[in-house]
Amino acid sequence: MQRSFAALGLWGLSLAQEAHRVAITHPGGSFNQEVAFLFPWVYFFSFLIFLVVAGSLAYVTWKFRARPEDQEEPPQIHGNDRLEVVWTLIPLAIVFVLFGLTAKALIQVNRPIPGAMKVEVTGYQFWWDFHYPELGLRNSNELVLPAGVPVELEITSKDVIHSFWVPGLAGKRDAIPGQTTRISFEPKEPGLYYGFCAELCGASHARMLFRVVVLPKEEFDRFVEAAKASPAPVADERGQQVFQQNCAACHLPDQMVVGPSLIEISKLYAKKPKEFVAWSIKPVKKRNGVIEMPSMAHLGEANLLAVREYMITASQGLKEKPAVSKDPLARPARRPEIQRMFLPNVGPAAIAVALPGDLNYTFDAGDCRLRTVWRGDFLDCWAYYKSNGKATATPLGTTLWQLPADESLQKRVKFLGYSVDAAGLPTFEYERDGAQFREKIVTEGKTLVRRFEVTTTKPVTFTLDPATTCSSGTVLNKLLTLTPAEAKSFTLTLRLL
Repeated sequence: MQRSFAALGLWGLSLAQEAHRVAITHPGGSFNQEVAFLFPWVYFFSFLIFLVVAGSLAYVTWKFRARPEDQEEPPQIHGNDRLEVVWTLIPLAIVFVLFGLTAKALIQVNRPIPGAMKVEVTGYQFWWDFHYPELGLRNSNELVLPAGVPVELEITSKDVIHSFWVPGLAGKRDAIPGQTTRISFEPKEPGLYYGFCAELCGASHARMLFRVVVLPKEEFDRFVEAAKASPAPVADERGQQVFQQNCAACHLPDQMVVGPSLIEISKLYAKKPKEFVAWSIKPVKKRNGVIEMPSMAHLGEANLLAVREYMITASQGLKEKPAVSKDPLARPARRPEIQRMFLPNVGPAAIAVALPGDLNYTFDAGDCRLRTVWRGDFLDCWAYYKSNGKATATPLGTTLWQLPADESLQKRVKFLGYSVDAAGLPTFEYERDGAQFREKIVTEGKTLVRRFEVTTTKPVTFTLDPATTCSSGTVLNKLLTLTPAEAKSFTLTLRLL
């Protein structure tokens, strides 16, 4: 039961690490900046009203309380015209102020921005199509935008009512068949943001997710050039259209993303059209750890056969690329960076940290010990996210050190949390055998340095592996012993290859 609660708590903390990508007050765009401007005013007036009402209630309760000596009828108060005018005008003034601020924000966020880059957004069951008419580009389930450039999204739907929402960047707009709604904003802060369909639209509504990647202007220009340089596949127009509307979100021509590539599908069903139709109508999950494909029975046999022909044509002459990760952390991390999630060879209370440079480590908050150190990129968390926390993230790069398997578990350990300094580095605080520990892990050249501050009245012991040295204390048979005075401030240095 304790591990279940720990796992649940860890999942919540990992989501908190991503909160800026879905927070409506995150100033990632001009739209959200206007929204964030309103919140302090709302909080101020709410707190002011609470203080006045609660204070008045407390005062009246105390002032006019019944006393033992009071035997006569209290004075009767029938009204106070001046007081009634005051408590009518003050709320009215508050309403007018909030109305004016809200009206200003609404006018600002709904005002078209001249010269904005246009993107046509179309919702389908259950994916999003993004078309850049001015650039001649199209993308599925990933909207790429330049930072500092105004954007106007023209939003519609081809089947049912959807709702386009990127809480960390812009507001919400309905996607309605036969109608076009618009939203204009300027992405301010480069980064990754998560988008959702906010209108229940069918059985796979929960999977109708997308990403918004805001790039610096130079990187966006390179993205456009690379996209234009990629040759568009030539195939049956009908099959291509059906594929783009229903399949492109999960299948690429030469690379596995959510689903297999067109190369793989073509090899399986090139000479088996009936089997392809049967599989599309009633998909069978052939891989572990992947999202199960929804039924395509609604397309009909003729459209499915056209899609098959398109897949065969579009994959001709291509070579299979390694499977792509959809995880935003499968890259050189912004350093330092802290992530809470399930990791291999670590308990449910794992904390992963990307240090300045190229070193990373995991700290087990369950038993308060350093677990692994590796060099290279940070984490691939795609399996963790798509399984809703049922799978582990994968450390990227080369493992340099692991906690020795024969090290005995520490007794009576209690994790107290961690604080983050101005540089973004965490300091872990915990109790062990009655002693108070503060541990900060940094890099010095090719070494990993663990800086300790311990408050204790008893000697402190550590089991050392051959690659670790200590700044003080006595070592006997790999057991480091420090007196209370020595433990006040000491370091453990881990030599890395």
